[in-house]
Amino acid sequence: METIIKGFLSTFFSVILVVIGMQFLIASLQAYRAQNFMAEVTERISASHFSRGVIEACKKDAGKAGYDLMLDIQQRGNSNIFYGSAVMEYDYKMPLFGISKRHQLEADIR
Repeated sequence: METIIKGFLSTFFSVILVVIGMQFLIASLQAYRAQNFMAEVTERISASHFSRGVIEACKKDAGKAGYDLMLDIQQRGNSNIFYGSAVMEYDYKMPLFGISKRHQLEADIR
């Protein structure tokens, strides 16, 4: 009888550990995807030499992906030299623990 209880408890705690581990894995995946998206956006804008069409497409893609993307593009004097910064907010969720926070990523665009 004691062996059955120990076996059941071991299985129960193992399942709990797996579920908790999956929550952390999902949250890490959300952050990883957001970081990759931000890197892609900054690369696209930089490679297009700050094209208005690409900037609008990036904002549209961010909205579709559930991100809030804010861009601040500057021009140096009257030259064709542009630079800027990007700020992106995304949801960081762990539903099992009731955690839902807004995280923010920042990047420079040159």
